[in-house]
Amino acid sequence: MAKKERHELVFLMLKQWKPQLQLLTTEQRGILLMAIYDYQCDGKDFETEDRTLAMMWSIVRQAFEDNEKRYAEICELNRQKANIRWHKSDAAASRGTTGNADAAI
Repeated sequence: MAKKERHELVFLMLKQWKPQLQLLTTEQRGILLMAIYDYQCDGKDFETEDRTLAMMWSIVRQAFEDNEKRYAEICELNRQKANIRWHKSDAAASRGTTGNADAAI
């Protein structure tokens, strides 16, 4: 089995959701928690007739989608920076040393 990337192992639940979660019943919280895991682990979207759960799910799903987008943008920016760093014509600059490193000894 291939090693999973960190972003495939974790997801964030926000503290700011607490007031809304406190308004749900224990049963609704359990349903929502399993919907979160189904979405994050298996990519299954959550559908319900319960309007309260549907509203809460829309908040949660949007936060997950925003986080995924931000993560992808950060990865792309880091990839671009790495390409710049590793494709410089000056080999000493790529190693993080100055051209005058021997003189410093």
